Amino acid sequence: MSQRIKFYLLFFLLNGLAYLHIYLVEYPNPFIVLGVIMPIPLLSAWISWKVSRFSRAHTPCQSGDRELKFELCPHNIDFNKPLIYMWQIYDLNGEVVGRYIGKAKNGAKRPLKHYKRNVERLLSGKPYRKSKPEGFRRVHIALANAVESGHNIQLSFLVNIGDGQDINEVESSLIKANDCKGNLDWQLNG
Repeated sequence: MSQRIKFYLLFFLLNGLAYLHIYLVEYPNPFIVLGVIMPIPLLSAWISWKVSRFSRAHTPCQSGDRELKFELCPHNIDFNKPLIYMWQIYDLNGEVVGRYIGKAKNGAKRPLKHYKRNVERLLSGKPYRKSKPEGFRRVHIALANAVESGHNIQLSFLVNIGDGQDINEVESSLIKANDCKGNLDWQLNG
């Protein structure tokens, strides 16, 4: 269980006990307390949790922040099936300064977890892998630069790969359609 969830459970429990003590003195009927008054701390804990989640997901990285934070764009994708994803980096004026399309044969774990780890390793001066210390790809370097510059980063899941489809062909066609491969700075596939 994460620290944040533990905090909110403890917050709810302590608030609930305080409310219970106060209202049992005023209202000796426990059904009024449990049915009407007790949901108040639960509601306040839920609202503060939602607000903190929303603000974390939609706040651009601040300069000096060493963690990859990104906005996950809405999608209708099955996370457990093979898929194609796209990273986009926007500067402070909203201009696209980086775009990368990749494939994930085993579902969304790779784009959701591995990029974060690789960017954090790059920013902290650690090697990509022991066997391949300089193995960071162009997209890792661009994402790390975006974190340091406070740029907005978005991750979009584009399409699931159906039975009979070749994931490499689908990826190649989407790279070409989105002009992600080339010599320009923002073309991170090339």
